[in-house]
Amino acid sequence: MNRFAATRMWRPPGVAVVAAWMLVCLAPGPARAQKTAIEFEKAPAEVVRPKRLGTGRYGPRGKEKAFYDRLDAQERTTGNFLEVYDPRGRQGKYVSWFGIVRKIEITKDGVQLLLEHKYFDGMTDLHLQVVSLYGCGDFAARLKPANAADGKSIRLLELVRLYGKVVDEKDGVPVLATEYARVFPWKTFTFMAYGQDRRREVWKKLSRVADSQQVYSAIPTDAYYIDRLGPRSTPPGPQTSPEPKSPAEPKIPPEPKTPPEPKTSPEPKTPPAQEKAPPPKEP
Repeated sequence: MNRFAATRMWRPPGVAVVAAWMLVCLAPGPARAQKTAIEFEKAPAEVVRPKRLGTGRYGPRGKEKAFYDRLDAQERTTGNFLEVYDPRGRQGKYVSWFGIVRKIEITKDGVQLLLEHKYFDGMTDLHLQVVSLYGCGDFAARLKPANAADGKSIRLLELVRLYGKVVDEKDGVPVLATEYARVFPWKTFTFMAYGQDRRREVWKKLSRVADSQQVYSAIPTDAYYIDRLGPRSTPPGPQTSPEPKSPAEPKIPPEPKTPPEPKTSPEPKTPPAQEKAPPPKEP
């Protein structure tokens, strides 16, 4: 075959062919579920009172900033002294909510949380995260952690700030598809008392603090959280069944007591002998 014949046999692809090839290559594949990025605050062994107590605006950390910057202005604060923020009725919106973890379920896809909603006015202490003890109902969050161990490290009664889209609402409980979560263990957050108290009664009853003046502490201890949130359960994760108890050894019945010997009646006492009267004297 000469070079002229070879040239005639190969022809550069036309525009239509190139366009079709590009469409095939650039077509999106099957949609993949959004993975959840999770970051944990480090809890000190003991909170040390700072020389000066200071407050400031909330500052997102590390990976959180990209998610925070996507929030609308009205979604950056979620309740204050004057305004009630209700998480219900926001389906389809991108939001960020604070909540106390009340229930944890490990699923095949990740983790599902039930959280007690907490108001947040945008201000915080410089050494501790501050939210209101009060809130408006509960919400659920679905997490698909990039690192499975992170999902299993979240504990009950921890404070979490979650970012994501509201994808559902069931029985008045909004459901959040979580893209990012920032976890605050005990001794990294504290409470103030602001906003209308719309907590569920089941959580209210667990709190031992009735006076709003006693809600805040700059140096919270484990007892501080228990008094305001109730007792803490075991860490989350697949719970192993308790080992069966070995059957108790049968008790040996006590030996029957020997019946006491019947008491014999006392012998009748012999009446004392009567003294004989002296004989009469002779005249």
